[in-house]
Amino acid sequence: MRMLSIRTSRCVVNRQRRTLLGAAIATAPAVLLAAPLRDALAAADASAAPADGEITVQRQYVNGPYGQMHLRTWAPADPARTTATPLLCLHPTPFSGAFFDDFAALLATDRIVLCPDTPGYGGSSRPPAPVSVADYAGAIASLLRATGYGRGGRGGVDVLGFHTGAAIAAELGISFPDLAQRLVLAGLPYFADPEEQRAELETHAREKPYTREPERLGDAWLDYYRRHADRAGRGRLQALFAEQLRAGDEAWWAYRAVFTWPGGERLARIRQQVLLIATGETLFRHTVDALPLLADAELVEHPEFGAPVFQHHHEAMAGIVRGWTAQLCRC
Repeated sequence: MRMLSIRTSRCVVNRQRRTLLGAAIATAPAVLLAAPLRDALAAADASAAPADGEITVQRQYVNGPYGQMHLRTWAPADPARTTATPLLCLHPTPFSGAFFDDFAALLATDRIVLCPDTPGYGGSSRPPAPVSVADYAGAIASLLRATGYGRGGRGGVDVLGFHTGAAIAAELGISFPDLAQRLVLAGLPYFADPEEQRAELETHAREKPYTREPERLGDAWLDYYRRHADRAGRGRLQALFAEQLRAGDEAWWAYRAVFTWPGGERLARIRQQVLLIATGETLFRHTVDALPLLADAELVEHPEFGAPVFQHHHEAMAGIVRGWTAQLCRC
């Protein structure tokens, strides 16, 4: 069985060992784990899949700085089972919180999982003009406070972000540390090379062809389906493709934000404990490159996890996040 690759930016031997044990639930060889801990992690992983009626999903709208923001909240049907820190999931562009449906269903057996739509995407109101990653983080912070989180309320949450969501999660941790306890950054858009970032900006920060030429919409769907058909069901792919369309002509706005984000400068300001997850999609190298910038971080590499990561590999991703948040040293 292949060894899970894990690195750390803080070389404390005992802590590194605990993180290894916590993160490698599904993929590490059993001989690496002490029997009692191995059994406990295996039991937690086996109980992750929800049974009928075990979880609930609620939708609501919350007032934010640009209008209303749409939020999906997953939670155990029995409040007594809510034992873990709530998890906030921030989606990539141009999707919505629905991107995490498969993943959230697995984590919501013992915690609240919050999946908002970033302003301008899904069901959330659009800003009047393009905004920055910091502005998106401010909007997410307002949603969390409106739903009772933060100092003096329900406390902070763990934050997971993917692609654009990872940049927003980082900014949330920097500017609102009372809201963001720990960060899980998957597919982090950190560009060590400014020229590469500028090229990505020129490629992505513009209208999709099918918004200018609707007759190309069918071709766009066929291309999306053919690239992912062997990794997710047709119904799920249809739903994800439809979510992309809801952003309309302004779908590129968040791309502009993320490809002008000064990642190197901002990541060095994070003081929370961070888990970086590098998967075998477009930002593997960028995620790995970010490790030295972070004061207290671990890196898990899964180059075999291709897109769509949170659909085709949602069980493994849920196991990694569950293990890390459960076993991480809190001292």
